[in-house]
Amino acid sequence: MIPWKTFGQENFRWSVRLGNRLLWSADREDTAAHTVHGPLALNHSEAGLIIQVTDKPESGSRPAWIRYFGLFDERDSEWLRVKDRNTLAVTSIFLKDFFRRRARLTVFSWVIPRDPRLAAQIRIRRVHLCSFVTD
Repeated sequence: MIPWKTFGQENFRWSVRLGNRLLWSADREDTAAHTVHGPLALNHSEAGLIIQVTDKPESGSRPAWIRYFGLFDERDSEWLRVKDRNTLAVTSIFLKDFFRRRARLTVFSWVIPRDPRLAAQIRIRRVHLCSFVTD
């Protein structure tokens, strides 16, 4: 059995920015603390949502795993997936369009090993990074 922390699910931090404001920086999941309720005040000139993940360095130049980000709605339908990056950037235009149709946006991150044999043996666990709920 391979411990989940081996493949980047532990030992990483993330920061969440909405527009030019830093909402929080964290290294542990806390769904209640990392959920913003109410309308999002964004204009078209702002960057939108930016999530930056900082992994603790590994030995060697290439990580043994691939990081994914996923944006999900209240039905757990995936709207966007970003592969093999440490930054997720979502435009304010996308966010405004999304919230015209949906009431909740949740961002998860997960990792899988680069080695396909190891990837077939592990269970993927999503890590909750943040949620935005318009009431």
